[in-house]
Amino acid sequence: MLEGLAYALREGKERIDNRSGVRILALRLSGGILQSDVAMQFTADILAIERYASG
Repeated sequence: MLEGLAYALREGKERIDNRSGVRILALRLSGGILQSDVAMQFTADILAIERYASG
């Protein structure tokens, strides 16, 4: 399930990148996913962006 959500998020990000001509370099996420370092890294890997921890 997480994989499907991450790929859907990537698809949306790529559409915005293509339509705007500006590459998205960072995203802010909220909710339960933040409680899992593995899920956050997995999502960052699929989105091909660097993962930053918020403090």
